[in-house]
Amino acid sequence: SKGEEMFECVMLGLRKVRGISKAAFYERFGVELTTVYAKAIGELKTRGLLLEDGDAVRLTERGLDLENMALMAFMG
Repeated sequence: SKGEEMFECVMLGLRKVRGISKAAFYERFGVELTTVYAKAIGELKTRGLLLEDGDAVRLTERGLDLENMALMAFMG
């Protein structure tokens, strides 16, 4: 499904240090990453695990250490 494909894109993108390109996500799915996953992004930013860096959404150094926990936020 589209939802599963979006989650897979997030899961694979957050494993990379450069993170996920918001523009590439929009181009591929036709929706904003920050809209679809607003709750998860907000929660992880508050906890210091994720940041928005220009066009990218990426895990912080601490977020990379806790990657599996961070990904769980995108599943809910």
